[in-house]
Amino acid sequence: MIEAIESGLVKIPFIPDSDTTQELKGPVLRNLYEHVKDQLPRKGQKKKKSEAAADGTTLKEQPPKLPPMVKIALDQFYNHYETYSEGQRKIQEEKINLFSTPPVFIVVCNNTSVSKEMYKYIAGYEYEDENGDLVTVTGVKDIFSNYDFTTKKLLRKPPTLLIDSDALENSNQVNDDFKKIFSAEIAEFKRDYVRIHGQGSAERITDAEILREVVNTVGKPGKLGAHIRCVVSVSMLTEGWDANTVTHIMGLRAFGSQLLCEQVAGRALRRMNYNLQGYDKSGNPTTDKKKIVTEKFPPEYAHIIGIPFKMFKGGETVAPLPPEDLVHIKALPERQAQFEITFPNVTGYRIESGDDDVTFDFSGLENYEIRGDLMPVKTKLASAVSPQEIEIEIQSVLEKRDQEIIFKLTKDLINRHFSDDDQNPKFQRFGKLRKAVEIWYRTKIILLNISGDQYKRLIWFEDEKTVADHIARGINTWKNTSEFIRPVFNYYNRFGSTKYVNGNTSKEVYPTTRSHVNYVVADTESWEQIAAKTLEELPMVESYVKNAFLGFQIPYVKDGADKLYFPDFIARCKGKNGIVKNLIIEITGMNKDKEEKRWYVENRWLPAINAVREKYEYPEWHFIEIANDIRNIKNQLIEKMAGM
Repeated sequence: MIEAIESGLVKIPFIPDSDTTQELKGPVLRNLYEHVKDQLPRKGQKKKKSEAAADGTTLKEQPPKLPPMVKIALDQFYNHYETYSEGQRKIQEEKINLFSTPPVFIVVCNNTSVSKEMYKYIAGYEYEDENGDLVTVTGVKDIFSNYDFTTKKLLRKPPTLLIDSDALENSNQVNDDFKKIFSAEIAEFKRDYVRIHGQGSAERITDAEILREVVNTVGKPGKLGAHIRCVVSVSMLTEGWDANTVTHIMGLRAFGSQLLCEQVAGRALRRMNYNLQGYDKSGNPTTDKKKIVTEKFPPEYAHIIGIPFKMFKGGETVAPLPPEDLVHIKALPERQAQFEITFPNVTGYRIESGDDDVTFDFSGLENYEIRGDLMPVKTKLASAVSPQEIEIEIQSVLEKRDQEIIFKLTKDLINRHFSDDDQNPKFQRFGKLRKAVEIWYRTKIILLNISGDQYKRLIWFEDEKTVADHIARGINTWKNTSEFIRPVFNYYNRFGSTKYVNGNTSKEVYPTTRSHVNYVVADTESWEQIAAKTLEELPMVESYVKNAFLGFQIPYVKDGADKLYFPDFIARCKGKNGIVKNLIIEITGMNKDKEEKRWYVENRWLPAINAVREKYEYPEWHFIEIANDIRNIKNQLIEKMAGM
């Protein structure tokens, strides 16, 4: 590949080389997925739909929810795409004419849920409001939006395409209007199809095959995909793809090998033309035949983020480490019916405000930090075969007005903290809450590693929940009591389960018989083993599980930062009168942030979860800490369970 690049047979790739963060392992945008993977949905659309069907529910269209880092990366990269499309490409590369097709921007995602979120964010989407009316939200990027910003109508030729397994079956991108608009292109596709598959085959062409033909003909004048500017996909390598108009690729998935990096990047490296250009002895292009000393293909460029290339850097071979002895920790299917434990997956809490007045006081609240040391506001792209550097930077959000930012923050605050049980926002409080939000915005945001107050507007990209929670802590502080607390569930995975446990450990393990999971993983020399043995022996314990590879977490706040507490065990047991209860068991003493963890468990998590247990039909939850003394664990557990 390096030889092909140096000889000009393919485009010159530019990848992130440096940025404005304090990241020491390389620019953030070079390996974007590693910085955001924990904030992305784990389940694909097929899995989510099957689980919803099993629960007797249907998935409703929701606003896209993406990590701030992804939004910032997309903002920078899109700004460059727009500038490149209207500037450098027209001047230096392909001459624009009647038959030209636009440069193409590709986003490669790790699963169909992530691809759908990216597609909705970029292209726009439709949803039904509480009255059953259809509401249209335009894409965040105007060139890529499939909906007109003024009329909110679907464009005649939508520029953004979603192509993955779920989209092929359920996206409805190839509808009657599409077939009418592209009737000539579809007719040509059918003629080609008949030549390959024989007479009568055209009648068997499905909408999915037409959609595949759209992506297969991206960049080809007169074909179904000629108008496409942006492609959001999961399995780019399985699609027939030979477009030569790709100029930008954004990776949002894991890349386990350099071969995979090269294969995905290769989607952008095909040249648009192969017309030789003459160069004089100084290396400048010329059409004067007398001055031409050499001929070669003029440079064309591909711009790539999120794909961690190492191919341009040499290095010494490192001897492999000796293999570790690992134990596979997993859920046993044959035990699921009897021992499975499910748990609420909570990301935060909200306070029921009632009809009282709004008061606020931020004087004792710590500042909210915009982490310029972690999030790049400028990134340089470079190539190993060219001295040229390209700078991409935040732009669109800086053009917003502060009042627009404050309006959004106020709306997010109302949606999360001033809504009733049915999530109906109390917008009648907007005026008073807006005043509170404006004071918070002016006085409580500080910038780290960034200069200029205009960068406060980066709060636009921050997680809505984190920002709203921070503001809410300074509003109606006298109401921070347990009777007003309600949970905020994980957007994608409302409940977790022991059935998802799967991992390998080099730690000591203890075999189980009354757990859905095959082993208890020990974090200390003996405490976890003693706790497991005790839970196995107690007759009131129906089932238990160690919180290893389980994902059971309790959100809490320490010094203004959102953190997660992972208790040691969950037990399903019989309390008073034989009623089944869930018991959280902590045996290692919550060594770090002990007071904060205990306070949030007792005053936030338990009241919030138990307040809605009848609605979601699960047992009541309780908590016990075996306070730094494992010797009396059996008596402590018996006493606790008898009193529940």
